Amino acid sequence: MEENIVNVYLSISFFAILGVLIRIELNKLESELYIYLPLILTNSIGCILLGFINNFKLVLTNWQYAFYIGLSTGLCGSITTFSSWNLAIFQDFFNLPSMGKYSYVNIVTGIVETVVSLTAYTSLIKFGSHLGKLIPFSSDIETTTTVIRREKPELNTKFIIYACLTLAAIVAAIVLAIVDDNNSKIWISCILAPFGACLRYILSFRNSMYPNFPLGTFLANIIGTLCLGIFFIFRFAFDKKEFLCHFLIAVADGFCGCLTTISTFINEIVSLNTKYLYFYCIVSIATAQIVLLITFGFYGWTSGLKNGMMNC
Repeated sequence: MEENIVNVYLSISFFAILGVLIRIELNKLESELYIYLPLILTNSIGCILLGFINNFKLVLTNWQYAFYIGLSTGLCGSITTFSSWNLAIFQDFFNLPSMGKYSYVNIVTGIVETVVSLTAYTSLIKFGSHLGKLIPFSSDIETTTTVIRREKPELNTKFIIYACLTLAAIVAAIVLAIVDDNNSKIWISCILAPFGACLRYILSFRNSMYPNFPLGTFLANIIGTLCLGIFFIFRFAFDKKEFLCHFLIAVADGFCGCLTTISTFINEIVSLNTKYLYFYCIVSIATAQIVLLITFGFYGWTSGLKNGMMNC
């Protein structure tokens, strides 16, 4: 099976836009419900969906590799987010930005949120796999070889479809970002989403360097968390200006949210041996928390966060 890299990037970009839209809408729904685990709705649905899609990896890859990567990396990876999940846990761990009284309750809350969320996600990705097995043409076989060609793509039907869908989605997002002032942060998120998702795909080629430690996903999650920590500071530090606030929120939701992923992270965890599973999981989360501690935590404790009020 051969696939041109341009088709892969186009597919990832299109599905990343769909993924970030789904995540934003699910986050709105979650805020209206009595759910106390951060981002549990979006990350759970993304994990179920990836578990389901994994059953059709062989079928989809042999049919359209770019389509499979678009669904798994672009859609599922962008519905879920590692960076925002870690930021929410960090805020509970260290009682930021409220700057109120700190106690053991914060530590217990952070630990419980982490353990319960990870338990739910690992269970749900397997649940999605069980659902996929109900479909007759699903397959447990995951090994297949695809040659990625990097030369100029052929002007065929496949390329035209991917190019038209992606171009239409990006143009629509740009137009809506200009004319729909109230929701411009959503549409800017859609514009930035492909950059985060495609960068994550590029980094995924580093996963094979260490069989028991997916380095590419680790780098994507930590880089995205670092960016989120920095841009989250800007939401407190900068004066409130409508476009600037929308842009900062869009970077968090669009670029950082799509650069980082829970679904792939959990998918890798369940595929590792027990010893390496815990090592990879603990190192990833601990590193993310340290990155947030150095960025947002340091800023919060040295600036006072203006009484915990966010400007954007």
